[in-house]
Amino acid sequence: MIDFASITGDDIVLVTVASSSAALSALQMAKAEGATVISQTRTAAKRDFMREAGADCVVVTDEEGLPGRGFTVGYDPIGGHFCGDLIAAAQPSSKIIVTTYDACRRSGFTCR
Repeated sequence: MIDFASITGDDIVLVTVASSSAALSALQMAKAEGATVISQTRTAAKRDFMREAGADCVVVTDEEGLPGRGFTVGYDPIGGHFCGDLIAAAQPSSKIIVTTYDACRRSGFTCR
């Protein structure tokens, strides 16, 4: 993720499904590069856990939507129906990394 997206301290990284092990690793790698990290989780019960893991901001999607045009790099370990929301919330020319090919394929987006 770091090499592909060329993450720096200037980036705002959105990590979805942030309590998963893959997403927690992505969160920590982005923080190590100095990026601001927004973590997304479905339930408020995970908010404190995400903050303790290093997230600068936690978005609970059961309560609110993703920030519009709010990130430069997105990391989504699941893909699927959420890809459209992720793309809509990205800044122009953002990079979005989806690590599950089948889920991305089901979403209707082209993967490479």
